[in-house]
Amino acid sequence: MNGNSSQYPDFSLHQKSFQWATNVGGLTLLEFIVSIGLSVTFVWLSIPELKETLAQFQLQLQANEVASFLEEAKALASSERETVQVLYSNKQFTLRKELDMNVRRTITLPSDLSLVAPAQPLSFYSSQVNSPARVLLQQGEAFCEVIISLRGRIRTECS
Repeated sequence: MNGNSSQYPDFSLHQKSFQWATNVGGLTLLEFIVSIGLSVTFVWLSIPELKETLAQFQLQLQANEVASFLEEAKALASSERETVQVLYSNKQFTLRKELDMNVRRTITLPSDLSLVAPAQPLSFYSSQVNSPARVLLQQGEAFCEVIISLRGRIRTECS
């Protein structure tokens, strides 16, 4: 036998791989706490922006609901060839036929929303409206406008 070799197997290779496995970069407790602190700070700073985005989304949703309500009035006037009126009062839109005056449908807007609408009722004829109109919905700094053209085209614009 050779003087350098022994009867026992050489474990030096295994010891080195074990040392490498235990020295693989993980997070220390301090690094973990710092990363959690930074994450919490970023979330805390983004909350106001998220609230504004949510408010803008809700306002857009309400404007789309008003536009859909007006489209329904326009479609009813066109299909039944009668004049259909949309009345505004407080935060409520009411749809009715001009001849029978029965209320067909009503929608109510949330209380935190301010509404500026024409004082006179909006009348839809078969494919037109009595006069162009704008309905302004406002919540805080954000606002949406529902625009009705003379030909009865309805669109929304939000800031």
